[in-house]
Amino acid sequence: MTNSHDTDDEGLVQAFSQAAVLMDVLLEFHTGLSPFGRKLLTYYTLGSHALPHAQHFPLAKLRGFFGTGKSSALKVAKLFAYRPFSFSGRGCSFPVFRDNLELAYQGTALIEEGDAGWKCDPEPLLSDRYDRTSAQAGHKVPSGEAGFSTRVILYFGATIIHRRVAFADAALESRCVAVNFRPVHGRTYGEMGADWEAQWSEAPEVKAIQDLILDLPPVEQDELIAGRIWNTYTPVIAVAGIVGDSQFEAELIQKMEGITMTLKEAQATAELDTIAVRALIECMSKGGTLKIGEGISLKDIRDTVWKNTSLTASPFQLGTIFGDLGVERRKSHGITKLYASAAILVKVCTELGIDDEAVEELAKKLKSKNGWAGWRGLTTPTRAPPLREGGVGRGGGRGGKGREGRLGGVGRLLLSHCDFQDDPPPRAGSVYHLHPLPPYCVYRCICVAV
Repeated sequence: MTNSHDTDDEGLVQAFSQAAVLMDVLLEFHTGLSPFGRKLLTYYTLGSHALPHAQHFPLAKLRGFFGTGKSSALKVAKLFAYRPFSFSGRGCSFPVFRDNLELAYQGTALIEEGDAGWKCDPEPLLSDRYDRTSAQAGHKVPSGEAGFSTRVILYFGATIIHRRVAFADAALESRCVAVNFRPVHGRTYGEMGADWEAQWSEAPEVKAIQDLILDLPPVEQDELIAGRIWNTYTPVIAVAGIVGDSQFEAELIQKMEGITMTLKEAQATAELDTIAVRALIECMSKGGTLKIGEGISLKDIRDTVWKNTSLTASPFQLGTIFGDLGVERRKSHGITKLYASAAILVKVCTELGIDDEAVEELAKKLKSKNGWAGWRGLTTPTRAPPLREGGVGRGGGRGGKGREGRLGGVGRLLLSHCDFQDDPPPRAGSVYHLHPLPPYCVYRCICVAV
């Protein structure tokens, strides 16, 4: 830990611990936040003192019902944040919002009414503000006679924003430390008079940390938590460790595990890749049954994507996605159609985290085919008549036409990517049909190892 004053590490810990206690008291008096919510906002705010050393810093989103103290929480956070700058999003145009973020460069932007901008969608700016390298913009300004030059605007920093609804961008939402407010009926919150800020800004606990800079200690990541979520909450966990709040750390890690599950669900529904694959499955399931091997046109998938999500995707975009995923494409009479084998369909859904009952049933059938229980989605092994070691293998090409040839190392490579868990297990020297990717290829090769 470092600082801008002649304060040793012990003094730094004491200063931030005392500030954390006072901020918690003020939040309890003026807001309806739960004890966990108060600490979450407190440790995030104190973590903003690490901004000079940070390459990225998450947002804190204050969300909840009106009348629960969100505006008061912003005023409390302003006392303890590093280089705070307050403004309201209500009535802001895009240039004004951008320039306000510039004024909060390497500081903390405290934004009231963050979803009430006038002709302004602040999400791209807020998303870029998270990372130091992306938090910059440029615009033309007059320069000389009838000339213009580009002015670069830097706006990296911490952000505490008051919103009533979630962000539309799932990626930005996952970069937010969510502080949720709930109504406490029958509770009367403490009033903040005109001189409230001036009064509390003179408190010793506030003045002691105003110019202090933190170098947050490294925190070992929990293996059950997604890296993106861990990075978002790292400043909060680090500050909790500095002040010795191990109970909060345990509660936060449990909460982050739940957020990780939400992130996985969003990844399986929000990206165009997953939307396109779901549209393919829907087109293959017309009539109530998943029809494997039936050709589906890119136009039908495009129309299904639009119907389900109102997203516009060109056939070129969809074709590129399915090509990268290994789905076979054939062109007939000027129409490109997709042909997804059972193995490919299960593999793609597994990789993208897509849950679909019909595909899950298909995976079970593939795994249990001819007694195999260890199918991993890379190949589909089935039994074939035995050949002597070093015998001739058969390679099937597009359209099913085979050609003779020795496979040698190719067979060994394919088999090494299978997870054999048969009962009884296969024997060395046995021969298997393998259906590797792409799906129209079929090989017979010798099992050299189990």
